[in-house]
Amino acid sequence: MSDLPFLNPSILKQLDLPVPSRDTTPQILQPLNLNRAFEPSVELQAYRQLYGFHLLDCEHWQGYVQMPLFKLHVQIFQPDLTKTKFDKIQGTVFLLHGYLEHSGIYQPIVKELLEQGFSVLTYDLPGHGLSNGSPANIQNFDHYQQVLHAVYQYVKNADQLPKPWLGIGQSTGGAIWMHHLLEFAQRRENPFVERVLLLSPLIRPAKSAWWHNSVGLGIIRRIKREVPRHFRRNNHNPEFLRFVRLKDP
Repeated sequence: MSDLPFLNPSILKQLDLPVPSRDTTPQILQPLNLNRAFEPSVELQAYRQLYGFHLLDCEHWQGYVQMPLFKLHVQIFQPDLTKTKFDKIQGTVFLLHGYLEHSGIYQPIVKELLEQGFSVLTYDLPGHGLSNGSPANIQNFDHYQQVLHAVYQYVKNADQLPKPWLGIGQSTGGAIWMHHLLEFAQRRENPFVERVLLLSPLIRPAKSAWWHNSVGLGIIRRIKREVPRHFRRNNHNPEFLRFVRLKDP
């Protein structure tokens, strides 16, 4: 994988480690517990090696937050300050991924944030990564706000996540943050985060897409509940694109 931290899944097999799977790996997740050090199972050790999380200088917690209809896979990273130039944690970044992605492939961003002295919280959106649910199931976008609020309630007093809280969102993740900010502004309340960084935020669908208008959406919902993923050259690193398209399980 050259300059990328990701492993070829075949190497995991050579190491006698199981290749992570959406079918089996979520079943071994335990409830997220920030009151003690986390000891990953063999399956989660494999997950961490596949995506390079074992290379990070941090304390790493991983587990699920129970939602009404599914379990949400959540990861929290706290920097090892002895490996940074800081004497205290600079704040916390909530990192939200994009459509048909998952938090595993965001290891390079997590690494950079840790090196800048920030704790990081990231989770797999419903139906993505190790979170339960049908992949990319078409739902009311308010559902993503309910998930964000539930995570906030779960971690709002966590010592590992000091303020200020900041948000980063890619594509759908960016849209979630925009929705959150607008929702709280309408209620004249302070949002969870002080600032956000939006990476190619999903503002509105392309005009050529079937979901561009309510008529098309109403028709397609009767026959199709999922949107297939199409790979485009939306990244300047060909090795990353190759991993996501051909190697990422």
